[in-house]
Amino acid sequence: MDGEVTNRSPRDRRGSASASQRDQPLVDVPPSIGPVVFGTLGVGWVMVQCPSQYDGLMRRAGGVWEPAARQWLVERRRIGPVIRELERTVDPLFRRVGINLEQGK
Repeated sequence: MDGEVTNRSPRDRRGSASASQRDQPLVDVPPSIGPVVFGTLGVGWVMVQCPSQYDGLMRRAGGVWEPAARQWLVERRRIGPVIRELERTVDPLFRRVGINLEQGK
């Protein structure tokens, strides 16, 4: 119909993710970094158990708090910055007291 009103964008601009975002490899998730423990939930989610001091980091990554399991759920595509921040801030503290976090790698 001519003059049809719709709330959809033109077809060429619709889509959930750009090709470059879709084609990025998934980040390898370590079992733990310092006091933070990771696990996977299917392909798209990472479970994170951590002290409450890391709540802000999990929120910035778009994490969802699961109170029954006392853990955060973070989309796997958003876990990379969390891992980098933890490696940057936690690793030096553990190295200072003689604990090497790279032993399992």
